[in-house]
Amino acid sequence: MANAWAENRQENLTINTDAITWFGQRILCEADNSTASVSILITDNTGIQDFNRSYLNCDRPTSVISFPMQEGELIRGDKTFLGDIVVSAEMASSVAGETGYTSEEILLFYLIHGILHLCGYNHENAPAEEIACMEKKQMEIFYKIAPFLRNHSIILHE
Repeated sequence: MANAWAENRQENLTINTDAITWFGQRILCEADNSTASVSILITDNTGIQDFNRSYLNCDRPTSVISFPMQEGELIRGDKTFLGDIVVSAEMASSVAGETGYTSEEILLFYLIHGILHLCGYNHENAPAEEIACMEKKQMEIFYKIAPFLRNHSIILHE
């Protein structure tokens, strides 16, 4: 079974880390990685900007950053662990206000996007067909599991 761990390090929204974990597991399964695991950190814009500046030399907040285990220095350990995902709940909340989606839906979309990166999907400097493949998979997973937001609330208070 897929496994996920979630931690909340922001105070703008009350986050249900059990629901984040549940969705992380479902996304892994939908991405054909049912034996994989990931860790998920929910932060605010300041927190994700710190990660972006420290690891990607980009001094601005962003929506989601994925840190795949297969990149960088080799670390011994569980080969099923795909890596870490950092998501800005604050960014999700502000984008939701601009798009008509709820903060929960945007947060879920960011989570799907980050996990797909860890699963090997790419859209950055990639051929058009690779970009289209990732976009299609993102939307397939989103539309399949977004209805579960009614039963597994991610954001408890806004």
